[in-house]
Amino acid sequence: ILKRLGDAVPEIVMESTLRVELANGSRIIALPGAEATVRGYGAATMVVLDEAARVPDALIAEISAKLIATIDPATGRPAIGHAYVRDTTYADSGEREIGPDIVIGYAKGTRTSDASALGEVERAVLTDNDKPWSGDHCMDTPAVPGILATSRPLKRPVARLKDLAAALVAEFGIDDFPQTAHKQGRTAVRPYGTQ
Repeated sequence: ILKRLGDAVPEIVMESTLRVELANGSRIIALPGAEATVRGYGAATMVVLDEAARVPDALIAEISAKLIATIDPATGRPAIGHAYVRDTTYADSGEREIGPDIVIGYAKGTRTSDASALGEVERAVLTDNDKPWSGDHCMDTPAVPGILATSRPLKRPVARLKDLAAALVAEFGIDDFPQTAHKQGRTAVRPYGTQ
């Protein structure tokens, strides 16, 4: 907005996500709409309070409960594993206040739509995804206890979790795992420090 006003506004000397400082010493500071952050600015020449940014805790709790209760009519199972409320889940002291009020942890088999990621609102609450899933950042943490990230393709493909161990040892040149260990009457995994 300041840049569109052109010459009528002093030069911007510092700009960040939550703050703008002008050459004449004026500051514009964006604060989260909570009582604790709004109070204490008594020396301000003007305070603009965005009431829409202030969502009561009771409303956030109600929305969270309804999200968790959402059932996928196609499967009869919950669509959402957890609704992580920002102020009770996250304890960092960074810029938590500019994050979402609720982070949704989708249950296995569900996720946000591509359209909603672009800010669009679709008519149906739950729809089928006919596109292939190659990875997802929306899953509920307990539904995905771990991930494997590699900087190159694995030598041996992994289609199922039970194939993972063989694919990992193939990276170290053992291509016939676990057959070799079983054929020689050895266990596949030895305690550290033993032959």
